[in-house]
Amino acid sequence: MRNFLLIFFSVLVFSAALVIPNVQTCLAQVEVTIAENQNAPFIKKEIFKEDDWVPVRWLFQQYVDSVDWENDRKVAVVKNDGKELIFNFSRQEIAVKENQFLVPIGYSKFINGRVFIDGAWIGSIFDMYATTGQDKDKDDIRNKLDFLPITGIDNLYSPKDGILHLTIFLDKK
Repeated sequence: MRNFLLIFFSVLVFSAALVIPNVQTCLAQVEVTIAENQNAPFIKKEIFKEDDWVPVRWLFQQYVDSVDWENDRKVAVVKNDGKELIFNFSRQEIAVKENQFLVPIGYSKFINGRVFIDGAWIGSIFDMYATTGQDKDKDDIRNKLDFLPITGIDNLYSPKDGILHLTIFLDKK
């Protein structure tokens, strides 16, 4: 009987591991809360239904110098403090200057005329609880994006409600 229970539970655990999808593939929506700091009430909050994609203009418009769409180049640009965050949708390689950061392929989308950034990606880059020095690539990206007003992101995927919860702390302009 003991062997039967051991085999039964082993098969059950193995079967569950096969049918539980990867967290990244089952995200249905993202809830984004914007706040100035951890003790301040939130400024705005919204749930987006485009998987884990967050609209760039909604996120940055009030907190940076400008958010622009350059239709001739098919490029969106977030400008702040003389630096630029570039979203390239031209399907052509573009030259990036020293004061620019090109969002890597796969971390931005153009949906129904709007530019989106991957909430899970930006959440991992600015994760408040991540230990710096553990991931050199993320540290390098975070340092290159220091011109953005993001002071930290508290992110949590909740399998209970299927929502990626992002609380983004931003400095006001």
